[in-house]
Amino acid sequence: NHLQNHTAIINAASRSSFVPSHWGPTSLKFSLSGEEKYTLDRRQYAVNLDHFLILNEGSEYATTIDSNDDVHIFTINFSKEFSINAFRQPEISRIFLDELKTEENNQPEFVEKLFPFENSWKSEILDIKELVESRFGSASLELDEKLNLLFGKMAHAHNDCLNEISHLSLKKKSTRIELYRRLCFVKDYIHSNFKKELTLKELSHVGLLSEFYLIRHYKQLFSLTPFEYLIQLRMQK
Repeated sequence: NHLQNHTAIINAASRSSFVPSHWGPTSLKFSLSGEEKYTLDRRQYAVNLDHFLILNEGSEYATTIDSNDDVHIFTINFSKEFSINAFRQPEISRIFLDELKTEENNQPEFVEKLFPFENSWKSEILDIKELVESRFGSASLELDEKLNLLFGKMAHAHNDCLNEISHLSLKKKSTRIELYRRLCFVKDYIHSNFKKELTLKELSHVGLLSEFYLIRHYKQLFSLTPFEYLIQLRMQK
């Protein structure tokens, strides 16, 4: 109930925790050290220093931390009122123009996926972390400004996704968007389970795509087959 009506920041550390599947608001999921696993139905996301996660309001997920060292999580949960007002900003509404709904409370959705936790994101998150730790009660205006700018950054990340979607060779836009989401499910699953032995059948189940269709369009979008991406990821790690 609190998360439905208030913007809330979770700033905590743990070595072992499990939260069963629960409802969540529009949110940003970061880890400032270690790794937290998110599970949404058949999808899995590993949030760590390399990648953060954007989730939409209404998504249900479970989280797991299992580590020998402290995992420092930093989550920003945006209230419905905050999100509605943010989507009305001209700079953001232009990005979501085709997805904006007429009903006031029916918000457009971000692409739920892992995004690179680049330095530009890290500096802003660390600024907010310092703010809430040092003078939370006396910094509401500054915090509101930073959160609004952060929501705009999320919108631009979504716009980058829309540009990637245009690379898929399907005529119908809605079909391209859905295929893109499913291919991202698969890519993020590989990223989150690269130490395991993965099968094409397993990946096709994650994306709800036939094995042939998965290989063909995965390479079209990411310039690598799922197997080639897995090998590249293992070599990088």
